[in-house]
Amino acid sequence: MLQTFLLSFSAGAVSTAISHPFEFLKLRAQVYNEGIGIVLRNQHSGYSMNLIYSQLANRGYGDKVLYTGFANALKARMTYLGVRNLIYKIVYDQVKPAKRNNDLTLREKMLLSSFAGAAGAIASNPFEVRLVREVGELGRSEKFLRGNTQQAPMAGLAPAILRAVLINSIATSVYDFCKEGFFNTFGHNHIGKPWSCLVTSAVLTMTVLPVDAVKTRMQMAYADKSLNRLNYSNMVQCVQKAILNEGYNTLYAGSYPYFFKMFLYTVSVDLSDCLVLRYLHRRKIQELLTPLFIFYLIANLIFSRSKTKTRGLGFGVWGLGFG
Repeated sequence: MLQTFLLSFSAGAVSTAISHPFEFLKLRAQVYNEGIGIVLRNQHSGYSMNLIYSQLANRGYGDKVLYTGFANALKARMTYLGVRNLIYKIVYDQVKPAKRNNDLTLREKMLLSSFAGAAGAIASNPFEVRLVREVGELGRSEKFLRGNTQQAPMAGLAPAILRAVLINSIATSVYDFCKEGFFNTFGHNHIGKPWSCLVTSAVLTMTVLPVDAVKTRMQMAYADKSLNRLNYSNMVQCVQKAILNEGYNTLYAGSYPYFFKMFLYTVSVDLSDCLVLRYLHRRKIQELLTPLFIFYLIANLIFSRSKTKTRGLGFGVWGLGFG
């Protein structure tokens, strides 16, 4: 059990460190898009992560700005994994079949992971709130800066729980289904894992991102309602006002960085698993590094076609040289 927790914590820390720049860009897009909508998105960083980065760069922020809020992101992730995996392990050991070779069905695993994920979301929500506010308030005038980002630590709890349930249920089913399908069709090869990661990330972006957008809005809201572009009393009202004022597309602000974040997250978790458990043989390394190479090609293609004249997403800390 201790090995399992060490594995999950190390994988969570590595994946959070790798994917955090895209979490930062996604949050900036969601915060700035609120109350503006698709019409003025180019002027207000609505959807272009390249534009978001270039605006910050022009104001004197360096590449380190991409790791704004990383401490709270890491705390949120570690808290979530600790609670989620502890509950999952306890319940799993109690309900799994007695025979060693037997296991829970996929549906049972989905239900158990969703329940455990919801508990993890409740425990980690205060750190999520601080993360959203730290990123959202970056560069704002003094009147928009909270003296204490810990106010209302349970803001946006309902969409946070729903997001955790969706991620745990969808990721488990889609990834296993794709991996099994590729194996049955092509046998053991190097394309099954990267394509499973790509498909899972795309499905999660389409299904989870609108809920994540609602969570961000409710967590970013000020107690002084005059400082908010829009005011919400609950999750349903947030969706209604967002669609009414900005259109359906507003719920997908930050879709590119969110997709890249989920893709990097799934790959880095698998890679961390193998590093910790020392399952590094040549075939395994090729399987895990192939998705990272595909990610590099996709990102470089998107940024090279950007019509915005910017510095480009340098990501010097990664040494990938985008832009």
